[in-house]
Amino acid sequence: MDFKQLSETETEQFKLWAWDNYKPHSEISADIWHPVVVSECELINAAANAWRDELQCENYREWFKNADPIDSDNYWSSFQFKERMFDFCAYYTGGVFAVVIYECFRRDGYWETVVDSCKAKFLPKAALGRIHRNPYFLAPPPIPRRN
Repeated sequence: MDFKQLSETETEQFKLWAWDNYKPHSEISADIWHPVVVSECELINAAANAWRDELQCENYREWFKNADPIDSDNYWSSFQFKERMFDFCAYYTGGVFAVVIYECFRRDGYWETVVDSCKAKFLPKAALGRIHRNPYFLAPPPIPRRN
């Protein structure tokens, strides 16, 4: 199937549609959806997988154990997908947990993040997990306390 050549604005709209509507690991209709949407859905799956893995890391568990659910410090981590680098920024604000994803760029051989709220993408809620204290708040699974 031939797909329309998208303008820069249309490309951003198609990507935003994917982030707003695609549930991680659900079917990707590659024969129907525009390649921009398909690529963004693949990125969403990669982000969901990377976040799932991050939940098992000791650094994250320590942050989560000490995080204030009303207004926490940010937790940062990174993942790579198709030779592109992305940063996670996880935080609580007003009792709501969120994970924002920023794309990084290379400068002088190092990866850098531009924290641009216009390009930030929120990890879909289906990928976050549930918090044990309140099923309406989204967060990672509880961490057993050590005695």
